[in-house]
Amino acid sequence: MPASVSEDNLTALSETVIRVWTIPLDAEWATTDALENVLSGAERERASRFLQAAARRRYSATRIALRHILSELVGVPAAALTFQTTSTGRPFLSQPGETGIDFNVSHTGSHALIAASRGRRVGVDIELIRPLANEEALVARLFSEEEQQEFRALPSEVRTRAFFSTWTRKEAFVKATGVGITDVLHRFAVTVNPDEAPRLLRVDWPEEEVAAWGLVDLPPPEGLASALAIEGWGWHLDLRLWNPTV
Repeated sequence: MPASVSEDNLTALSETVIRVWTIPLDAEWATTDALENVLSGAERERASRFLQAAARRRYSATRIALRHILSELVGVPAAALTFQTTSTGRPFLSQPGETGIDFNVSHTGSHALIAASRGRRVGVDIELIRPLANEEALVARLFSEEEQQEFRALPSEVRTRAFFSTWTRKEAFVKATGVGITDVLHRFAVTVNPDEAPRLLRVDWPEEEVAAWGLVDLPPPEGLASALAIEGWGWHLDLRLWNPTV
C-alpha cells in the first residue's frame, strides 16, 4: 500500500537514495484491524506476548508498515514476504527475487522509523529522551572511554540529551554492521555532543571501517532522538511519513 504522502514509484529506489519513513503508531489506521491480514503467524504470536494493548497495537503497526513498504520496493505481496535473521539478530528478506534491498527498523512509544536502501547496509535507532536515574552507570557500561570523558565534560543540563544522541548513534551503527551488541560497544567511538555533527571516530577492528560509514542525526518528533548509519558515501536522504489510506 503506497504512502499517502507520495505518489511516485517506490520501486525506483536507487543506490544513491537512502529512504527513511516515520511511522505514527497511534494514527487512526494503526488502531483498526483493517491491515492486520498481512502479518505472519509468528508476528501475531509475538504481538500477543505484550501485556499492554497499546504495546501490542504499536508492535503490529510497525510490522504492518514494514511489510507494505518492502512490498512496494521488491514487488512481492506484503503478506508473502519472509524474513530471516543473522546469527547476531540482524533481519533480512529471504524470498527469491529480492533485489538487494537492505532495511532496518526501530520504534519507541508512539513512533517508529524504517530505513531502506539498495546495495548498502543501513541501521536506524529512535529513543524517547527522558531522565535516567542510573545515567552514570549506563554511560560507564555502554560508552567507550573517550565517549565517557567527553560526556562528563559536558554541562549537566546537556547530558541527558547527549546520552540519547550518543546511544542512538552507536545503536544505529551496531544495527547497520550486524556485529551484535554484546561486548562491542566499548570497541568503537562516536561524537557525543548532541550539537556536533555525528561521526564515527574510531573502531577497534580494521581502521578503514571508520571511513566506510556515515552517521546522520534524523529530525524526529519532539522529545525523541534518532540516528541513521549508512554504509558508503555518495547518497542522499529521502525522508517520508508513512500513513496509509485504509
